[in-house]
Amino acid sequence: MPESQITLLDLAENGFFIAEKLAEIFNAKNVKCVTGDMFSLPFPAETYDFVWNIGTLEHYDEDHIKLILSEMFRVTRYGGVVTIAIPNHNSLPMLKARLLGSPVLGKYLKWVKGYRADSEKNYSTKDILSLFETVARENNFILKRISADYIGSPQFVGAGKIGVLFFKPLELLFPKTKFLMMISGEKVKE
Repeated sequence: MPESQITLLDLAENGFFIAEKLAEIFNAKNVKCVTGDMFSLPFPAETYDFVWNIGTLEHYDEDHIKLILSEMFRVTRYGGVVTIAIPNHNSLPMLKARLLGSPVLGKYLKWVKGYRADSEKNYSTKDILSLFETVARENNFILKRISADYIGSPQFVGAGKIGVLFFKPLELLFPKTKFLMMISGEKVKE
């Protein structure tokens, strides 16, 4: 929406370089970059209608994830939505990344290009849904319209045109092979 205010948060100022370039390319005047810590968000309670986090939580244990989710829900207005997306460990991109990041096999595969997973934890949809519900209970609000979806392509970068032909039917037959697992929940009063 053109009238929406978008706030981006990163721990380091240099983390905004690409976001600022994209805002410039798309002539987005409604983007604000804030340096801050997701464990202690520098925003007042109930500031935003939508708060999301992608590709971060999988690096933390459950106690840290609860702290992050608590902060995300704290700054979300009642009626607002919190969404997180983490890599789906059953997707081909993550299987490849885990293989390349393996301490045993990874050293023999240095010649293979691609991301190397080494610190990501394998959370199931059930694990993340449980954390959402725990945070809601501990912070005295209710989750409504909670959902879990799989999004993104199941193919890995560099799969090429043949990969597209192969992976498209796979994606339709096995939707849980998509790259990201996305969980959303609406914050409502008890």
